Amino acid sequence: AQIGVLQSVLFFSSFALELPTGILGDSVGRKWSVFLGLVCMMIHYAGMATLSSFPAFLVLFFILGTGFAFISGANKSILYDSLKECGREADYLKVNSRVNTISAVALGGAMILGGYIRSLSWTFVYISCLGTTCIAALFVFLMHEERDSQHPDPAGHEKSQLSSTLVELKQFFSSDLGVKLLWLFVAFGLFEAISTPFFIMNQKLLSHFKLTTAQVGMAFAGIQVLSGISYLASTKINAVLSYQKIAFITLISSGLLVMSTYAGNLYLSLLVVCYMAIVPEIFYIITETHVQHQIPSRARASIMSSLSFIQTFFIALSYIMIGKLMDIFGEVTAMSL
Repeated sequence: AQIGVLQSVLFFSSFALELPTGILGDSVGRKWSVFLGLVCMMIHYAGMATLSSFPAFLVLFFILGTGFAFISGANKSILYDSLKECGREADYLKVNSRVNTISAVALGGAMILGGYIRSLSWTFVYISCLGTTCIAALFVFLMHEERDSQHPDPAGHEKSQLSSTLVELKQFFSSDLGVKLLWLFVAFGLFEAISTPFFIMNQKLLSHFKLTTAQVGMAFAGIQVLSGISYLASTKINAVLSYQKIAFITLISSGLLVMSTYAGNLYLSLLVVCYMAIVPEIFYIITETHVQHQIPSRARASIMSSLSFIQTFFIALSYIMIGKLMDIFGEVTAMSL
């Protein structure tokens, strides 16, 4: 029960602060937003290594969620604008794909190494996380961020950068392009509300087929590797198909395959899990690129945080709904519905 409470605090803080931290990132700098996020994570890891009371854990998990919110939106915004400053914004998809692949491989390695360190002590796990996060924070601190291109007008003596960002954000979402992208955010959020919980909760679905915990873990480890490698295919797919065709094929095929799990076949279910681990990730990174190319630099982090906010909202509702359906109909039928 306490673990559930901690996860709820983590989710709530990240969700509630998603938009405010995005606006703050556009106002004071994306570099500093990411840096503050890493500092929050460092505080969390240090606290987890030294404290042991549940009230302290509540505060630490709230701080961790705050850190996630500071980083979300700002990290990809600074990547895009850094490429734009060099005249290479057209390479964003290729570079971002490689970044995500490296992250996925690093995550896989960390999971393996973390299991070994955990056998020694949980304290060593958190100290290791603290050390690596300190290194990341140092590199971010040393980064250069060009702010003049994002705020060409002097912040003036009449209004602050914060109010300027709020005005820019309001003007954007009041424009025809802003309204169209807002509908895209909602549509994509609904898709993520299906694909993300489906992949995560299929661990329970595979257990329905009498697989051992070790077998389920091995299956998902292999799927994680495939998912990481799949990012590299996004550039070629985007070059061959238009965004509209990619969206249409992804949505239709995903819907049909998810419903096919009702057949209750183990191998078909594994195939669907692999598909839902790979294709939505490719679709996400292409959608993100599609959005990045169309939004203004001055409100980039705020707009990308808006996308994350909507995604998180629909995913949370989906988890609740799927959980209720599982209680009523069972794993197989619920995941198909």
